[in-house]
Formats: sequence, structure tokens, C-alpha cells
Amino acid sequence: MSLHLCPMPDDPKLVALMYGPVVLAGELTTEDLAEMEIYGPYHATGKPVQAPDFVVESADLKAWIKPLPDRPLSFVTVNAGRPFDVTLMPFYKLFGKRYALYWHLYSEKEWGEEEAKRKEREATEAARQKKLLQRAVDSVDIGDEVSEKGHNLNEQRSESGYHLGKAWRQAVRAGWFSYDLRVLPDKPLILMAAYWGSDMGRVFDILVDETKIATQTVNVNRPGDFFDVEYRIPGGLTRGKNKVTVKFQAPPDGIAGGVYGLAVLKER
Repeated sequence: MSLHLCPMPDDPKLVALMYGPVVLAGELTTEDLAEMEIYGPYHATGKPVQAPDFVVESADLKAWIKPLPDRPLSFVTVNAGRPFDVTLMPFYKLFGKRYALYWHLYSEKEWGEEEAKRKEREATEAARQKKLLQRAVDSVDIGDEVSEKGHNLNEQRSESGYHLGKAWRQAVRAGWFSYDLRVLPDKPLILMAAYWGSDMGRVFDILVDETKIATQTVNVNRPGDFFDVEYRIPGGLTRGKNKVTVKFQAPPDGIAGGVYGLAVLKER
């Protein structure tokens, strides 16, 4: 019985922590959940929480993982977690709490490089959002209950969840979901939707007031990244209107979405 790492077959820097045959999970911040919300669905309600990465220079796990007194099989990381250290305990003892099982390992140099890349991505995204804001007429914050309700979400066989910190919504098996969005009655407009570029084999229709304006294929369009698609809304569908209903329709044996963002924009 000793501490050891279990690296992933395709990425030795992504590891599970184990003590003998026991898988150790990191206990994360958990909001209060009603008992009925703990059981049932394959994913919990609410937003995901941040899990730290580990920045270590020593191959000796005992240098940065210490046992907790009076808590058998429980440990704590010491000056290794970024941005915070975590308590590790047997996975089988965790119930009704948020947790992490897999951890990224970095050296100080690698962590610095990752932080620089992250800041560059954030700056690029902030600039992109600023340009979109200048063109925005209306937008839906996907997965946000207040925003979705405010845009009159209707759905059949749809579901939502999170991936890489972003919320998505999709519909399955001939299901659909729709939102009401504001439009300008006398201006050419664009509908923009965001997707995950590693999703595969998804072909679905997009309708405005029950008129199909596009069929979208999402099939590894941009591996490992999100991407936006702009659809021109025919002028006849918005002329004289202040709002329209945008609908994503799944085929009988397929999926519509996941949609990670939705907005009505002025043409460039």
C-alpha cells in the first residue's frame, strides 16, 4: 500500500492518484443540494466548480502529498495545487459532493507557459466578444435559467450540461428547443450559434418562425476548440417584427446541438 500515479494512456501528464488499489478523489466546493437532486440524473445540477492543477518538481509523491491524522486513507496536497490545495480521500467515500479524479501535472516552467497561453486566449476572446457586442441585437446565455426563461425557452427531449466551463443545450431523437429573440424590423440580420469543434456526426435544422434557414453539420469541424457559425436571416422573416422564434430541430435518430451560444447580430 503506497501512493502512486496512474497516468492516462494518451497523456502521461494527466493522472489519477492512487493509494494501493484505492482511487483517491479530490473533494471540491459543493453547494447545498436537495436530496432529490443528488440522485437520478447522470450529471448534477448547477455550474461546475474549478479543480486545481498540480505544479510539482519532485517525483517523490510524499514530498507534496501528506497523510491526514486520524483520517485513514485520506491525504492533503501541500504547496502543489494551483490555485489551491485539495483534500484527497477514497472515491468510494464521496457521495453527493463535487470532486475531481484526474489531475494535470506541470513543472514550474510548463505552468508558466500554460498561464501565458491562457491569458493570450482570454485576451483574444475578450476582443472577439467586444466586436460581437457592437453588433448584438439580442443573445441567450445558454444554460442560465434566468436568461433561458426570459427568452421563452420551449423544448421537447432537450437537455443541458457543461463542457470546459461553458454551458450547452441539445435535443435528441426528433426533439427540439427554441428561444424568442429580439430583431430589428427593417435591418438585415445574422443569427450566430456557437458549437464544440470535436462533436461528431450531428446534422440538424435551424428554423426561424418555423421556416428552415439552414442545415448544420457538426462533425469535428475544429478539434479541441469552439467555433461560431453565422446564418443570414432572410429579410422576409423579420420585416415588421420585433421578435422571432429560433428553433433547433433534431432528426429522428440524431442530435441537434450542442449549442453553446446564440445571438442575433447586425450584418457587418
